[in-house]
Amino acid sequence: MIKRIAALIFVFSALSMASFASPLAFPQLSPQVRLRCVNLVPAPTDTGNEDYGTRADFYDTWRLWDWTGWIKPQVDAASSIGANCVRILGTASILVGDSSNHGPETWNGTITPSAFASQMNQLITYLASKGMYFYAAAMDPNLNGSISQASLVTYTTYYTQDVALETYTNVIGIDVAPEFDWGITQTNLAELITAAKGVMTGAGYRVLPITASLNGAAT
Repeated sequence: MIKRIAALIFVFSALSMASFASPLAFPQLSPQVRLRCVNLVPAPTDTGNEDYGTRADFYDTWRLWDWTGWIKPQVDAASSIGANCVRILGTASILVGDSSNHGPETWNGTITPSAFASQMNQLITYLASKGMYFYAAAMDPNLNGSISQASLVTYTTYYTQDVALETYTNVIGIDVAPEFDWGITQTNLAELITAAKGVMTGAGYRVLPITASLNGAAT
């Protein structure tokens, strides 16, 4: 597993996070902090029936949430090779449902928002106990337009509420559209950013950098 995780390490500088300009005053990491960030990956085998077919994916990961057997060991392995930051893709279908041509025709969400928040809390607080940061990545990019924009906005609101709490001082930013590979429009993206900002300007929340890592598919 360590070799697999090591291959996924990617390095950010703290200064690069400050380059995402916004009217809001985003907190910044110390210039002395250099992030060595690891992507957590889904389990290697498919273990659920209500998912995207026979391969494991982040829907499986969040629905089953194998903390002791899969999530925590990855964090520990990452820490052991010098990583100080973790990213894991969320997935909108776990909360707001999915109408698509793969998996069931309609998902109405298979875990509750409170269960999702609890899982996120377990991960973020464990990372903090190990002196590690969390770079929040809101959703699985392989949606192929199967979830409505209104549902994506709803999910982005839920997700931001779960990662931007004032008590989570090790969360360094939120990517509202990570690695999207379908034709998200600039208007769609602006709506997701607005949803995230709407949460973070409220009482009890931190104001975080907002990013989008599109695969050249924005129109």
